[in-house]
Amino acid sequence: MRSSKIFNVENLHELTDIVHDRWFMIDEVKHDVRARLLELPFYNDNPYRQKELPAGTLIFKGVKDVLLIDKEQVGSYDFNKVVYDSRKAIIRLETNIPLTIEIAVEGPDFEVIHVLQVAE
Repeated sequence: MRSSKIFNVENLHELTDIVHDRWFMIDEVKHDVRARLLELPFYNDNPYRQKELPAGTLIFKGVKDVLLIDKEQVGSYDFNKVVYDSRKAIIRLETNIPLTIEIAVEGPDFEVIHVLQVAE
């Protein structure tokens, strides 16, 4: 079963509370240029240490471009916070392990959908 919540420029700061200290795999990040979507499944624990299904997925809508710089090359990263820079129209995913993910969006008209996997 799934449940979801939509975030936008008004409430994006609340998303940090949901994803803080959750983990994601860099090779599972999917950017669909044509659909202007970015999908990012995330886990409760480091998926390299514990095999589990994703706890949820973040779906970014209205994505123009994605900058991803992975110098550490460790594969799995934990979220620290989600920040929106309104001057540049960029959502920045800050992690505790050095990684750059900047998502350029179409100004304040973007949406982030948090799809939560719920055990039945």
